[in-house]
Amino acid sequence: MIQTINILAMPMDQLRERIYEEVESNPAMEILKDPVYVSSSDSDTHQRFLESVAQPAETLQEHLLVQLSEKDIPENVKNLAERIIGNLDSHGYFRSPCKKLLRYDESLELLEETLSLIQGFDPVGVCCTDLRESLLLQAQAADNAPSLAITILQDYFYLLEKARPQHILNGLAERDPLLARHHTVASVTDALSFIQSLDPYPARQFSDGDSVSYVEPDAFIRKSTDEEIENGAGEFTVEMLKGSLPEIGVSSEFKEMASSGGESGKFAAESIKKADWFINAVQQRTMTVYNALRVIVGKQSLFFHKGPGNLVPLKMQEVAEAIDVHPATISRIANGKFIRCEWGFFEIRYFFTNSIASDGDGPSKESVKQEIAKILTEHEASGNGKKLSDEKLAEKLAEKGIKIARRTVAKYRAELNIKSSFDRK
Repeated sequence: MIQTINILAMPMDQLRERIYEEVESNPAMEILKDPVYVSSSDSDTHQRFLESVAQPAETLQEHLLVQLSEKDIPENVKNLAERIIGNLDSHGYFRSPCKKLLRYDESLELLEETLSLIQGFDPVGVCCTDLRESLLLQAQAADNAPSLAITILQDYFYLLEKARPQHILNGLAERDPLLARHHTVASVTDALSFIQSLDPYPARQFSDGDSVSYVEPDAFIRKSTDEEIENGAGEFTVEMLKGSLPEIGVSSEFKEMASSGGESGKFAAESIKKADWFINAVQQRTMTVYNALRVIVGKQSLFFHKGPGNLVPLKMQEVAEAIDVHPATISRIANGKFIRCEWGFFEIRYFFTNSIASDGDGPSKESVKQEIAKILTEHEASGNGKKLSDEKLAEKLAEKGIKIARRTVAKYRAELNIKSSFDRK
């Protein structure tokens, strides 16, 4: 089950690597065809490679904000958490002291509550002041952390400057003789080994915002043909793409060997069983993604008709219920997988967005952000030299039937990386 879940969560490039790992470890499996190694004159293969485009790698802030969006928390906690996440550098450390982020009506208790929330996110060890605090957070979250390791990180971090067990034991004896009497060079060695196993750069796998990685879409969403609509298809058709994934199958030699009996036959039968399971898991991944996308396309048909700015509120729970899977399954599908349509490339999670209204009956947050960008663009094109303030933006949105507070407008504008009216040229 765990391996099936892992396969479901993998984007195209990781799944390709996983397939080759399985073929290498299981002699009953074989590659029947690999699009990477066929002639480039093959139009289908050429098209698949055209469908691979550069997309920005996920930043630490994006990774944390996704986790934050899945939490049911008070608005004041969420607002402060977004500020804290925006205050992190590429290592996950604070750019400036967190107390400076507090507004006049926010307390230190709120800050502590919010920090504790973010520090529980993945990866553990970010949202902290320095290396010592990062390692301490990782140790406190680990089930196998020696108590001495936590004590050293918490109170005697300076002793790690000379990371030798005897030196650390001597230092403990000078500062806390009672503590030192309960430990030996061996116990200090164990604590030191654990500390050295921690990651000093837990945010290293995330982009700094400048680098790019290459991704392949899992599906192409297009308008259905008249014939397809007559045969019962909806307005849009979901075409699953194999991209660079190799075609896999079970070796005919192993099938013959399995019927021969004996130890070799038993080994062949077991290998075939594992191969069948893996092939079915890959097929199940494709079918689950396909079923989820059909529901998403149906719910977000306005977007596929008109493009960005036309998303309606959609929760993962709705899609999960429609295809009878756990919401966590939809979350795994949504992250790291892309679709292609006439409007460009989009990560699947892009199509999940909350309503601006607490009762869920209102425009989506994403559509409101697009409307803000549209208003500012049209105002700038009009040649009116006066800049629109957040209050004026709120008024113009209200004229369009979108009633939100000025501070919410400011928040959405900031998420669009648009400066305030005072800072805009």
